[in-house]
Amino acid sequence: TIYSYAFAPDNFYDLVEGEGVYLSEQTEIPLFVDPIEEPIRRLSEFNVELLILDELWDFRETIYHSSLNFSFIRMRNARPPRDRGRTYLPLP
Repeated sequence: TIYSYAFAPDNFYDLVEGEGVYLSEQTEIPLFVDPIEEPIRRLSEFNVELLILDELWDFRETIYHSSLNFSFIRMRNARPPRDRGRTYLPLP
């Protein structure tokens, strides 16, 4: 089970225009919390393509060099790359 939290938008601002990262400077109380049972099955109901990767490093490089705006803020929690001889972009 994963949980979807809904918040009132009043106190949030767009950190970087157009990237979809919103912040609030105060503690926010959710309007409601929606438990999502069987999230992989639920995604398939919306024709979402789920990609399961053994490692994220090559994927991160591909996305970085594309026109997509995407955050890899938790990349520091990823397993180290298998190919330790390869040079990757530095983490933020």
